[in-house]
Amino acid sequence: MHLDMRFRKSLLKFLLLMIVTIAAIASPFVYPAPQSWQTVGAMVSAQATAPPRVEAVAAVGMTVSDMDRAVKFYSQVLSFQKISDVEVFGQEYEAFQGLFGLRMRVVQMQLGQETLILTKYLTPPGDPIPLDGCDL
Repeated sequence: MHLDMRFRKSLLKFLLLMIVTIAAIASPFVYPAPQSWQTVGAMVSAQATAPPRVEAVAAVGMTVSDMDRAVKFYSQVLSFQKISDVEVFGQEYEAFQGLFGLRMRVVQMQLGQETLILTKYLTPPGDPIPLDGCDL
């Protein structure tokens, strides 16, 4: 199957974000906000010798712009099964996300023991990531 370049770049950006997120969660230390990129580099290299603390990932989540297209891709191409499809809203979600008038469609998909959570912001609508925003 041939994947177009935009999809490859998007997938690579997502995987890099997941690696950074897992590394941040695995860190046994809490650091203040770094003052420079040199400080970030020093923190990362100091942790490079520390044993990883993550033992499992419960689910991976991502925001999508076209939920039906994403569900079709993950179910037909990657064989995920849809296990829930809900629309969420209310003050709890608004407070959690920091967005007034929030409505989201959240679909959970599963493949074996792996769970994928797809989220589409219905209101307020988000802006798409620019196609030329980052050249990898």
